[in-house]
Amino acid sequence: MCPSNLLCLFLLLCLPLLAIDVKANGQSWTCDRSSLAGYVDKPIEPMKCRLYITAIPYVYPPLPSGLVARFVVDPIAKGYYEISGTPVHPHQRTVYSIRSKDHVSFFSLGVIGKPTTLSYGFNYMVMYAGLPMEPLLPHSDAELTHFYATPEFPSGVHLNSTTGAISGFFPNTASSGTQYTITGANSVDSVTTVIRLIVKDSSDMVESGFTSCHWLHDTYCDLPPMEFFYDHPAVVCKHETELNYVNTNEEHIYPMPGLDYRFQHNYLSLFYGFINIIIPASYIFSVNADSSGLLYVDNVDMPLVDLDHCKEGHTGSASIQLTQGRHIFMIKYTQLEKQSNLTVKLSSEEAGIDEMNFNSAITKVGGRGPSFITYPLIVGYAGVSMQLYAPQRVSGTVDTWSVTPELPSGLLFDAQTGEISGRTMTPYSGDHTVTAVGVNGEASTAIHVEIGNSPIQGIRAHYYTIKDGSVCTLPSFSQSQLELRVTRTESRLDFQGLPGMADGLPTDSVVNYAEWESYLFFGEVGNWKLRLSCAGACRLWSKNTLEIDLWTPKKKSYCHDYASEEMVVPVVASGYYYIKVNHSPLERDDAITLEWCSPTGDWEVVPEARFFFVPTTQLVYDYEKMNLFKGQQITVNKPHSINADACSGFFAAPALPDGLHVDRNSGYITGVPTTDQNEKEYVITCSTGKATLSTAIHIAVHTLSPPSNVGIVFRGKMVGDEVILLNPFVVNNAFTSVNVTHESYTFEVSPALPRGLSVDRFTGGIGGSPAQPIPNSLFTLITRNPAGATFTPFRLEVAGCFGVTESGEQWTNPYLILQPKSSGVSITVNQGGKEAQCSFGKYNDDGSMKFERCRKSLFTKGVTPLCVKPEANTTLTMKCGQKEGCYLSMVQPDGMRWPLLFMNATETPQLTMPIPTTSTPLTSVAVVPSEITTYREITIPTISVVPNGSYRSVSITSSAGSFRELDAALPVISGVLYGVGTVVYTITAVGEISVSSTLTVHFKDCNEDGKTLLRMELFCAVFPTEISYEVYKDSVQTGQLVVSRQGENQFYTHVNVACVDAGFYAVVLKGSFGTGWSDRSFLKVVNDDNQRVDEFTFPFDKEHPVKEKYVNFTLSTGHGYRNWRMSTTPVDQGWPAVDFDDSTWGETQFNKEHGEWAQNTLYLRYAFDVEDVMNCQLVQFGLWYKDGVIAYLNGVEVYRRNLPARKLSALDYASNTYEAYCLYPSTAPGYYLTTGKNVLAVEIHRHKSTTGTLFFHGYVNPVFGASVGRVFDGVVIEPPYFNHLNDSSIAAWESLTNTYWMGNTVPIWTVYQFNYGREEWVNTLALDVLKQSSARPTSIRLSGSKDGVEWKELLFHSDRNLFKKTTHEEFRMMDHMDTFSSFKFEVLECSSELKRVTLSTIDLRVSRLDYCVMRDGFHGVMPGETSITPCPSGYIGDMYRECQLVEDRPTWGAIDRGECRTIHPRWKHVFVDIVYAITKENENHLRSVRTILEAAYAHTLDVKKKDIEIWKTKDVSAEYPDYPIVTAFWIRVSGAEKEKATLYLKVTNALINYQNVLSTFYKEQFPDGFALMVYKDAVLREAKDITYIIVITVVLVVFISIAAFVLWIRLKPNRRSIKHIKKNYGYMEDHTNI
Repeated sequence: MCPSNLLCLFLLLCLPLLAIDVKANGQSWTCDRSSLAGYVDKPIEPMKCRLYITAIPYVYPPLPSGLVARFVVDPIAKGYYEISGTPVHPHQRTVYSIRSKDHVSFFSLGVIGKPTTLSYGFNYMVMYAGLPMEPLLPHSDAELTHFYATPEFPSGVHLNSTTGAISGFFPNTASSGTQYTITGANSVDSVTTVIRLIVKDSSDMVESGFTSCHWLHDTYCDLPPMEFFYDHPAVVCKHETELNYVNTNEEHIYPMPGLDYRFQHNYLSLFYGFINIIIPASYIFSVNADSSGLLYVDNVDMPLVDLDHCKEGHTGSASIQLTQGRHIFMIKYTQLEKQSNLTVKLSSEEAGIDEMNFNSAITKVGGRGPSFITYPLIVGYAGVSMQLYAPQRVSGTVDTWSVTPELPSGLLFDAQTGEISGRTMTPYSGDHTVTAVGVNGEASTAIHVEIGNSPIQGIRAHYYTIKDGSVCTLPSFSQSQLELRVTRTESRLDFQGLPGMADGLPTDSVVNYAEWESYLFFGEVGNWKLRLSCAGACRLWSKNTLEIDLWTPKKKSYCHDYASEEMVVPVVASGYYYIKVNHSPLERDDAITLEWCSPTGDWEVVPEARFFFVPTTQLVYDYEKMNLFKGQQITVNKPHSINADACSGFFAAPALPDGLHVDRNSGYITGVPTTDQNEKEYVITCSTGKATLSTAIHIAVHTLSPPSNVGIVFRGKMVGDEVILLNPFVVNNAFTSVNVTHESYTFEVSPALPRGLSVDRFTGGIGGSPAQPIPNSLFTLITRNPAGATFTPFRLEVAGCFGVTESGEQWTNPYLILQPKSSGVSITVNQGGKEAQCSFGKYNDDGSMKFERCRKSLFTKGVTPLCVKPEANTTLTMKCGQKEGCYLSMVQPDGMRWPLLFMNATETPQLTMPIPTTSTPLTSVAVVPSEITTYREITIPTISVVPNGSYRSVSITSSAGSFRELDAALPVISGVLYGVGTVVYTITAVGEISVSSTLTVHFKDCNEDGKTLLRMELFCAVFPTEISYEVYKDSVQTGQLVVSRQGENQFYTHVNVACVDAGFYAVVLKGSFGTGWSDRSFLKVVNDDNQRVDEFTFPFDKEHPVKEKYVNFTLSTGHGYRNWRMSTTPVDQGWPAVDFDDSTWGETQFNKEHGEWAQNTLYLRYAFDVEDVMNCQLVQFGLWYKDGVIAYLNGVEVYRRNLPARKLSALDYASNTYEAYCLYPSTAPGYYLTTGKNVLAVEIHRHKSTTGTLFFHGYVNPVFGASVGRVFDGVVIEPPYFNHLNDSSIAAWESLTNTYWMGNTVPIWTVYQFNYGREEWVNTLALDVLKQSSARPTSIRLSGSKDGVEWKELLFHSDRNLFKKTTHEEFRMMDHMDTFSSFKFEVLECSSELKRVTLSTIDLRVSRLDYCVMRDGFHGVMPGETSITPCPSGYIGDMYRECQLVEDRPTWGAIDRGECRTIHPRWKHVFVDIVYAITKENENHLRSVRTILEAAYAHTLDVKKKDIEIWKTKDVSAEYPDYPIVTAFWIRVSGAEKEKATLYLKVTNALINYQNVLSTFYKEQFPDGFALMVYKDAVLREAKDITYIIVITVVLVVFISIAAFVLWIRLKPNRRSIKHIKKNYGYMEDHTNI
């Protein structure tokens, strides 16, 4: 029955219009209807859908609060999917998709209740008279069933009275600008809105192109109904110029131009606009689509071409008769996976149009303009960079965005994209309006900006279910594939398995994907490290940049095992750093951990106190999506507000589920739910006294029974009271729990299982290889869920070492477990002088132990159990086949170990001992050596840990708190230790008692000894054991071996770091079989700037196969400390100069500390020699400081920080200070260097707040080479428009081997920003493209910036043939000498029709200064070339300056100003300037006949020849492609002011007569058939009125005279005082105060 007549009318009229075929490609869903309608607080009639395969679908978008979709078991069929429940809130009718695998259906759903909003989403919309409009649909917060408009729309425009859709066409422009009031109603209430429609003539539709919008929504191959595109905001809408998207490469999916990496799979697109038809005719439209596409022309209800089905690259075509004018078109498209194509072509034989792509030549932007602009709440915290907030909209191309009022200082609004970002330093709360304007309309939305005081502690976690297979094998997935299960706040990021049903999830779900968002607080300046480790797949993001990628599987369908990757975070000031982590586990117990290492600390799991988050609403709860269980106490759910203001008066609407309540004062939600319910939304509200805050939480209550009837199965049989008998050291995997039907169960066993066995806490499976014999014992399997636990007892026995004597007597003996820690170990057991019989853990078919000769070679993998009959005089003999010696660990079955055995094969051929049977007392543990000095981050020599008795475990704990277990079988300390200063480690051995010893480590920085870091990175693609290398200092034959490495793992980078001296190094690359290294394997050399020094490969040479390849590299001094000259007293003015005598100054040595601050300024000098100045392009230096500093290279200032831009004295303080001391890098151009001695001089001024110890150290590193790369130690900032996450511009900037940048939207940009404010001068841009690439850049630009906001163009180059003949290009920048901290590279145009560009390298280099640098306005040129620049203001013409070589250095010559002509005639005179161009004449000949040209022009104008001057000629042939030679010449005509009108008219009209004179009277001087043209029009120049100049001059003379007299009077009596100051404080003479 219908609740009301109005609803019945709606069901009869509206629903048929919205009814959607329930279909899917393949087998169809069978649903009992295609639409749902309901009332608030009234149960809806359930909708049932069946699919006769085993599949559980999901619905998108999420259903309204109170409704639920669930799978119902059906005893007849396999079950059905039911949508049912009681809606809590009204809801606009919306199109939903229901999908399972490749089966998709659509249905509509609306909920009637009291409406409060109605909108069409725009301020005004532009329509075109006589053209059909794209339907305009309203949005409301409730289902409305009746609409009407006031006034009525003109004839031709239709308002659908049941849906509110406006369609049709305007007959003319008479009603343009009319405002219409639209009223929408349902059986509860009504609501109104006002819209304004601008109607223009169709000829006013002039913007070429069309509009596209794109949705990340997975509908398999089915295109949803049009209402779907009007219901949901698009992720991207943009202007299009061509529709020709072709991608047939299944290995590398390219998103459409303008879309980012997310749009590879599972998305929807809508294209719309108007086709401009010039010739009326029959036109054929052809569509090629993969996966599905529909083309509509003139009729948006009936497709012209229908490709709504899954096929690879299928094509359809149809013809239609089109009249002259504009015709609406629309294209719906969905992309599934693999190949992805969409091309639309048009042709007409009647109109003579060959097949052509849809492009801007035949299309116009029309249809819906911007509509339904939305932003989330803009939230952030003072001093914290906020995330980028991008608007979404349902439709429309936007030309400009604006915001009113302006955002608070520090927040940035992008007028091109509407994006909001930045950082403000103070709390703020305010409302703003954002407006989007496009050619077809305008839309606005209100936004609220809330900037709080400080972030909330914790990590915001979202846990999802993805039902489409293994997530970590998916390159991308859409939001519609994610089913959100839990939203809550976590305290850490260190999980062994994702939180699952045991933490409160329904029993029919598996969480297989998680996202964590947080801000990490870094409290120390310097380079931090982050390490992400996981099994399955995981990623770490910083804003839009993918920093760590452990997602990409090694195989297409394989999720990797546990793996780790690190990144460096440069921290200039303590603060918050945004991260987002994604994780998809392969197994339920897969782990994920986030660790960090501070600049002075050790690795640790990131502490809970360092995680913070920014909420998405002003009020937030720890748990925003709660899945609770009836009868179970809930975890207290606490609120947090974005501001520090206290909030009270909490209440919930509607009331919380029975048994739960919210405390009005604290807002805590507590209790025990007593009734189960579907998920519902509850709005929690509170008041701060200043504002009302609210948030929505979702609560579902489930009925869950405690586990029951859990049994044990062993070898396929249910276990009762019988004993489970296991043989030791045999893998058992058939020992499982059964009757486990809920994902919410967890398992444990009590007491602890024997050593070697374990229970899977998620499956209850018990397995492993038992190593500890036990008698018949009782154990209990405990099965838990949130509702309780059940206990399943079982008995277990693990057999021991046993046998039978020859007389039939049974014997037993403890096992001896042998664990070799090096290869080459063999053992023999003798009894009574004869080789004994023993068992190595093998069994006969009857279960008895299998005995054999007791001799065996041991393997390092695994352990070898030894069972031998107990007899006196039983000995074990150990032999070693390794010259380095062998280690053997012997273990008792309970895990107790005897002290490690070591045998030196060169000293002892064999080692014989009695077989141990009892533990030896543990009284001490020795650490050898017990004290070392080591370099931070360098592998330490192996330190032995030697317990003197039996032990079970060995651990190491640092005084800083870090802890780790050592390998008990070989307890040594090796690898890399982290710390600063002296760190004491406690080594603890645990046996029957615990004993400890200490290791004292004195950490040094490698650079402290003047050395530099060398990092060798060996990447092994495949066959890693065949790959190795060795590095020697100076020479392979006589030098010291520094580093060597053997490959171990494939597709892995093996890293070795050493602290070495600068200089020459020889490298031997080794391949075991003479076939070189596998393809894509390489060895990279990196210095302590993290800059690539060189990179080597070892390709196979078929003609000359070798096993070794010899290469070399040179390592500079890097960051090695230098011994500086130092003065703490004031110095003479010339102290930065090279020849200044600093012999009386002190020295810093290699120290950081230099006494106490007793003065304001510290002066330092470092002298170094450069012999080959032309080969030294720059001086790289780094200074350890925190206050103010100025650096000079050979007396020229090259660096200044935290000091005013003026001359300073020794008394001046720094104007600012950094948070902490840090090594700040910079560079100085090499052109300041001189042959021989050079000096870098530094003055450091302390800040008023700085006291105590004076710290400083620094390095100076001249960098040699004809061209030196400078891209290192920085970060890349880029838009997200690249195809794959691994194809971002980072690959090009860092020149990563085997990778490249594939930009998907040209024009496109990328920025490289140096860390720690480093600024660089570069003069060369080097680019590399892939061989035979069709996506080449053809127009590029490079800009530099000091702040990342203001940019200066350094290079622009455009050439359609760029990279056609080469894969490498270099571009010189000869017009600047500026340093910048950021460089922006832009590709403005490319060769690809798909607007795609590929670059393998972007490098910024400093090349030899073999040219004259831009100076005085003259552009840089090479020696022998002449630079031209316009004459100064007040003159016309050009100046010339030649670049010359003087003493082998490029040097500018004198400026030639001979062509400069004044634009100011003398008093009472005028100039008339004109420029002509003559064909067939070259510049040289024209100069030779200049007097003839002047005479001819004087004749033409009938003036005196002395009044004519030809003063400039120029070849302008390039501007006249139709003529081979054209030369321009400049003529100036002088005359009296009274004749200016006549003279100007004569010059203006002289062209024809002038050519006649030349060709008649001087024809022998000029070629036949020459043409004369006006190159620049005539300009009349008049003399200036000088009366005002005379008046100003007189006034200035009088003023200066008076001022001079007053100054003389005032200074006369003070001369004695001034002399006194000079006498006593002469060194302060230049101080500002004086």
